Parts: sequence; C-alpha cells; structure tokens
Amino acid sequence: MKEKQTYTGYWFIPDNNRNKWSGTLTITHESRILLEFIITREELIKAAPEVFQQIQNINNQLPIRLVNGYAKNQATKKDFDFTLIDLELISYSESGLIVLTLEAKYCLNHYQIQNQNHLLFTNLMLKLDGFDDWMNKFGFNVNNEHDPKKFSTEIIFSPPKPIRLIENKDLNIYFFFRAKSPGFVNGPKAEMEQSVYLNIEYKKAQNIEVLVNQIEKIQNLFTLINNYPTQRSHCQTKMKHDKRNTIPNIGDREIDFIYRELVPDFSSHINRQSALFSFTNVEKQFPEIFQNWIRVYEIYEPALDQYFDTLYFNQGHIVSRFVNISSVLEIFFYRKNKKIVKQKDKIFLKNILNSLISELSLINERHFNLTNEFIEELIIIRRYYVHGTEIKTKPIDSIDQKKKISKYIRSLENIFRIHLLIELGLSQEEISKMIQRKPWQWGKLND
Repeated sequence: MKEKQTYTGYWFIPDNNRNKWSGTLTITHESRILLEFIITREELIKAAPEVFQQIQNINNQLPIRLVNGYAKNQATKKDFDFTLIDLELISYSESGLIVLTLEAKYCLNHYQIQNQNHLLFTNLMLKLDGFDDWMNKFGFNVNNEHDPKKFSTEIIFSPPKPIRLIENKDLNIYFFFRAKSPGFVNGPKAEMEQSVYLNIEYKKAQNIEVLVNQIEKIQNLFTLINNYPTQRSHCQTKMKHDKRNTIPNIGDREIDFIYRELVPDFSSHINRQSALFSFTNVEKQFPEIFQNWIRVYEIYEPALDQYFDTLYFNQGHIVSRFVNISSVLEIFFYRKNKKIVKQKDKIFLKNILNSLISELSLINERHFNLTNEFIEELIIIRRYYVHGTEIKTKPIDSIDQKKKISKYIRSLENIFRIHLLIELGLSQEEISKMIQRKPWQWGKLND
C-alpha cells in the first residue's frame, strides 16, 4: 500500500462486542496499522479491559490478539469490516480523557474474525513493484477499422495463460493475470487494466507467519532480480472455509492482507532495464530458477537473511556493510562446503575468498580481475574494523578510506550475487553476458 488510508468507525473486542468505542484507523504509506481513539477511563475498562491492562503493564505488554471494527474510508466513503491482529500500545496520555494509539501487526478487511483459531489461510495473491513491466506479457488485441470514412476500434482482452512455477503435494505457485475495469458503459472513456500477481494455493491451510515468511522469500528474490529493494504493492489472501465459523462464505472472496512494509521504497527506479534479466530473457528457465530459489533459501537462509537485511536497513553505514557482507560470504561458504568444514578446525577468510573467487574464474578473468593483492588488502582492512587492537595503525592512511571500502563492498556483493545466480541454475557464460549488457550494475574494483 503506497497511499495513506484513513477509516473512522466503531471498534470492539470479539468477546465483548456489545461494548464498542469510536476510533480512527490509519494505514500509512509504509503500511503501519494505527488505531487511535479518545475514551473515558470507565468506558475503556468496560469496553476493552485488555487495552486497560496494557496501560497498567506498559513495559511488559502482551499483544491484544484481536480487535474488530466497522469503519468508513474517509476518501472513498466506502464501508469495511476489519480484523486487527496482535495490537500493542504505542502511545498514551490521560488528562480527564484517555488518548490512546494501538499499533496492529496485521490487518484483514471484509471480515470480523471472532476467534484467533480461525486465522487460517488457503491462498495468497502477491503483487510486487515492477511485476507488470518485468513480465511484459499483455492480453490486449486492438483491431482498427480500415475504412478511412469510418472510425471503429475493437479491443479484445484475453488474459495470458497462468505460468506454473511450482506444483507439488503442499502447494501450487503460479503467475496469474488479472484484469479490472471500473465500469465505463455510460462514461466518456473506457478503461481496463491488466495486472500480474503471483498466486500461491496451499493444499493445507496455513497461519499468518507462514504467509509472511513466504512473501519475504519472494520479495528477496525480486530484490536480487530488480537490483533494488522491492516492496509489496498489493497483497490479498483467502481464508479457510470452516463450518464452525459463523461468517457466511468465509473462504469465497479475496481479502486485503496488510502488514508493515520494512523494505525501503525504490519503486521509481524499478523497471525492465534495471533488472538483471527480464522474464522474456529466461522464460523457459524461470520455473527452475524459482524452484531453485526456494531450495537455496533452505540451505543458505542465515546468509540470505543477513545480506538482505543489510541491503534494506544499513545503506548508510559503510563499515557495517563491509563487515556484514564479508560475514555473509563466510556463512555461504560454510553452508556450501559442509564436508570440508567438518575436516578442519578453522578456515580463514583469506582461504574462503580464494575459494569463492577461483570458482568464478571465467567471470573474474573477463570482468573483475580480483587478485591475491585484492584479498590481502581486504583482510587487513577487515582485521582493523573487526578486531581493532590486532594492528597498530590504520591500514589506509592517506587514501580516501570510505571510497576504498565502498569498492570492496561492491566486489564482495558481486561475488555473492554471482554465486547465487549460479545456484539458481545460470551458467557463468550467461552471467557474463548479463554483465556485458549492463556493466554499470556491477561496477569494477579498478576504476
């Protein structure tokens, strides 16, 4: 969600739905979910004793599992049911009236869930920044009348067929092409918009944490592909149909699934030209690439989590990024070479870098020329920042230190990204062609 949305209405605890209070729900541009209200102490104790307990134990809070609501969007004037999940008190003041702000971890619209055991999901529909341009597949066909005395245009829309990525006993994952039209029969213009989503169908209903974990892995894959941090632009889900749930047609409709977006917004930079490869470049390979990414994540999860966390949250801290990316390569090497690691007590970073670079001989010779001298100097710099007292003087006295370290960061990131692409099934020859097409995406050590 890119635009701030505000909803005003009534809110209640499911087990105490006769006692409601008025309040305003704000969903910020980064999808923070904030419920604000003003209430007397007596009303709060009566309507929401769980919230009052938060005030009494503000430094030892337990999340309020569910708050339901019925509210109107202040911009569109449409009414929505809401379920807010796992709320914590983030601001409080009292001077006669109590002014409170609760922040929810998750938000579902269209339903008011009465029991946390009903929070089970069968489908996930995910759209990320740049999906449509990266995919570049459209179902529109325009036929124009050839008679110069007439003007007639026929627009036919046939959505492209879904593109299967994974199909097994646990789930199906595929790209799906959706189209929406606001309705244009009586208006002066006709509009129809196609949109690409990644759909996941679970054979067994899953909880929210599983959905969030799956989304994170997919976001990270497209951050790798797009060369920029990639946000969710829309996320929907379907809930499990449960006969014990009193809500009619609970599993029949898509509902918006909102939670805080921690990835920075680079949407203006993301396009087909910025990507390492477009879908068209790897159309036949992409199902295998996607499957390999899921497998790679299981093997290298600590390295991948640290790499993407650094990429998302630590852009301005040169030294931290330098230390972190060298740590990522160490973790990657240890996970990749478990048999070798078991045979030795300790493997030094120098040997790790030598090994990882030697495996990229074709690409290194053509594009980067990472030498033993590069490794030696990098090790000296890292010792200074990691161990501090092991050397007496700074390794780079008269050189622009930050600029130098930035180049080392880029080189280490390149090593890691290339190894990831190889793990995804791309050959060194294919990766070399990517670098030749877009060398600015990779930089060089020796400028």
